[in-house]
Amino acid sequence: MFQRLLEQKNAINLYTVQHGKIDTLCPTEWEIMKRLVEVLKFFYEATLDLSLNDACISIIIPLISLLNRKLQARMENEDEGMTMTKNRLYETMNQRMSLLKEHPSLIAATLLDPRFKSKYLTTNAVDIGITEIVPFLIRCSSDSAVNRNAIHSSSSAEPVLVDPIFRNKTKVFGIPMTITPAVHHVIIMDMMKLLY
Repeated sequence: MFQRLLEQKNAINLYTVQHGKIDTLCPTEWEIMKRLVEVLKFFYEATLDLSLNDACISIIIPLISLLNRKLQARMENEDEGMTMTKNRLYETMNQRMSLLKEHPSLIAATLLDPRFKSKYLTTNAVDIGITEIVPFLIRCSSDSAVNRNAIHSSSSAEPVLVDPIFRNKTKVFGIPMTITPAVHHVIIMDMMKLLY
């Protein structure tokens, strides 16, 4: 609404002059409105990002961090009133969003997103995310191993496991779709290294 008022500033001033008896905003009030729109623009853009059809939950924590950074940044010639407004917005937002920043699933999603990884997370949050991801990978691995067909290779005593997704395929891109338990462990460890 403030943005629309600013866009129509000349028309509003002209209307008040033509029709009289209507108080108009003084230049200082227009300037305060302009600065307030600049601050609230970040919240509007974050809302648009979260409202996209293809928005991921991994973007929530980075958006909160971005909003925090924008609210902490000081503009040139920023008056005390605007500083107080930004500080109050910062405090209120962090109160409301504190549970989101600590939610293990959101932390894990942010860690696994290659755009963000641990860039917007504290060391403690990364540990929380890893404790969420590792058991999931192990659970998936053990569930997958139980459901897989164990095939014993004549050249190896170690069982060769067939991934259930590719059970009906023998090769993908010319590579046999079989994974030994040792290779499976290496894949999980490599995935964990990618998080850092």
